[in-house]
Amino acid sequence: SSSAPAKRVWVQWVDELAGLIEQMRKDGVARKGRGANSVRALLQVNLPPETMALLACQVMVNRCLLPHRRAEASSAEWRPPHVVTGDFVEEGDVQVPFVEAVCEVGRAVALEEAFHAEAHELGSKARVNRRRVAMRMMEGSNSAADAEERASTLVPLGSPLVDLIMQVARVEVSPERLSSKMLESVVKSGQSPHAKRVSIPAFAHSVQRLGRKKTVGFVVMRRSTVERMDLSQEDVLPFLAPKHQPMVIAPRPWRPAAEHPEGGY
Repeated sequence: SSSAPAKRVWVQWVDELAGLIEQMRKDGVARKGRGANSVRALLQVNLPPETMALLACQVMVNRCLLPHRRAEASSAEWRPPHVVTGDFVEEGDVQVPFVEAVCEVGRAVALEEAFHAEAHELGSKARVNRRRVAMRMMEGSNSAADAEERASTLVPLGSPLVDLIMQVARVEVSPERLSSKMLESVVKSGQSPHAKRVSIPAFAHSVQRLGRKKTVGFVVMRRSTVERMDLSQEDVLPFLAPKHQPMVIAPRPWRPAAEHPEGGY
């Protein structure tokens, strides 16, 4: 399968990320200041490090490789974004809003933890109804208050995992395929631009200005990382999981409102 090289690339990230989480648990990291609450929330998750690492890496790759995101990155109308802080962005790089990546990773971890808790409660021989658990977690999720409460739970789980992925995820590429900007960063890292292969970060973080006043943070999957995934059209659908599953119950009644509409859409 042509998705085998792709899996080998990010499976390495899973191993390194799991090792970091395991070491943090053993050391009992007592971080202070910014991000302290998120790290504590991560260390309190009742899941094996390997499971958390696998979920986090799979969701990150999933969000970046959605077909419409890759189409945007290679569009003929592509224009360099207005980067305020962080790393530069080049044509072919795929971007995902940082908040989206964090919430999706946090949601996957929270859901898996709920599955494990349900299995423990029912006993080892019982079969967990994952759909029922997921629906129970989503009850009342249409209101603004529920959405805010849910985000306050998901962000502390997802944020440190996304940060750690960006720290450990790297790909090896030929320097000949890199732009001048990327080659400069390779040289600054102490690597020779004349080597057969060099190691570069798979992801970057960029804060960009959208419009006149709004700034948004993005997780950027480098073009070289996208190329290493090498997914053919036949492999895209089975490799990527859809964000929304088919509906199994009727949607809630639509209640329009100026600020916080509720119901199915």
